[in-house]
Amino acid sequence: MIGFLYFCNLFRGVASAAFIGITTPTGFLVWCALKIGVYPFSRKLYNYGDECFYSLYQRMILFLAEEISGVQIIFYGEIDKFIQEKESGLILFNHQCTIDWLLASSLALRRGSVGSVRYILKHSLKYIPFYGVYLKAHGCVYIERKQYDSKKTTKQLSCYPTMYKKFLLVLFPEGTRYSNKSSMVFKRSQEYALAHGLPTFDHVLVPRVKGFETCLNSLSDSIHFIYDITIAYKCFSDESNNIICSKRVPSLMDLFNGECKEIHIDVRCFDADKIKADHHNIQDWLMNRFENKDKLMKKFHEKNELFDERSMRKALTVGQTLPAFLLFFALDIILLGTAKGRKLYTFSFVTGFIISTLSWTLKS
Repeated sequence: MIGFLYFCNLFRGVASAAFIGITTPTGFLVWCALKIGVYPFSRKLYNYGDECFYSLYQRMILFLAEEISGVQIIFYGEIDKFIQEKESGLILFNHQCTIDWLLASSLALRRGSVGSVRYILKHSLKYIPFYGVYLKAHGCVYIERKQYDSKKTTKQLSCYPTMYKKFLLVLFPEGTRYSNKSSMVFKRSQEYALAHGLPTFDHVLVPRVKGFETCLNSLSDSIHFIYDITIAYKCFSDESNNIICSKRVPSLMDLFNGECKEIHIDVRCFDADKIKADHHNIQDWLMNRFENKDKLMKKFHEKNELFDERSMRKALTVGQTLPAFLLFFALDIILLGTAKGRKLYTFSFVTGFIISTLSWTLKS
């Protein structure tokens, strides 16, 4: 019986990942049609259409990631305030795995603004076929950690107030993923903190302040709130089928096949105007927030305690995700089920790789 359930979960995970992979060229084709057919005539209309497309694509993935996987998402703190607030904001995450990116869309969907989500991304992600080029066009900003150029980032962010009516900008101040205390990334983070007189942490990396400071200064007239999000995962089961806190951070496949049992999210909201636009004040505020994150993660992983006694669940409805899944499923069937459709799909697949390669090669 256990073997059968394991096989079913594995099949569910593989099927979900395969569907996303198959649908990627389909989505790229839809976006290209939008870019070619609308962008030359109306930038405003294109931005609206692009946000609708991004919203549908993320809803499709969230149907698989939340409805099909069966994962339980548990919220703490000011989640109600986050959902009710509709103004532009900056979201800060602790970064552990690929699922973190998806949770930004999951949170935004609960407030009805998933299409407005944009990211500050490390430059290496721009080389991902299909996604790298699209995310750049969607308004995401790629930055070089080791050779950070604040002027370039400011220039890219300066267009946000005129291009986007409302937006949620997601930033991972750690700059890369935390995995465990024995990793080289963690050791380098500790060395950096000691060299610069900064506090050290056990369950998060030391945040880099420059990117955060640039976002605040560049968008001071647009950002109304800063949302501090802390994420922890409960994964896998012991022999008694009890959920345990695993030291291993889950992958997307773990989420899809049901091995990631619970995701715990603490939400804190801050008025952006109350953070003084001074380097030392901004640095102190950010370090204080990550000190708080470290305490929450220590409580969660070392003591196996919840973030807070008061928790709540804000589950998505099937109506928020299923229609988008069915739409992309139908598009896949139309493209792959006919001879002309397969040619168009193949053209999108090949073109996507070529555009992704040439776009960044030429810019380099």
